[in-house]
Amino acid sequence: MKLLGILLAAVPFAFAGIRLATTRTDARYLWMAVGSTLCAAVVLVRPGRAGPDRRRLGAAVVAASLGAAAIALVVRATAVSGESSSSG
Repeated sequence: MKLLGILLAAVPFAFAGIRLATTRTDARYLWMAVGSTLCAAVVLVRPGRAGPDRRRLGAAVVAASLGAAAIALVVRATAVSGESSSSG
């Protein structure tokens, strides 16, 4: 399970690396990955019971999403979902 968690945490960084390698200048995804990881880590590192429970994991997902969204606003990232750049 730890390996699966590490692999899932690495996915945003992989996409950020691909984006950065492709454009050579666009590091917005990297900053979003860092922000989301840090927010989730803050929730999961807090002292509590031995091991995360469902409530804490849910809070980490929410914190990660909010952290990524906040960073996206700061770096002016845009999401274009389902739109095509070609007409016709």
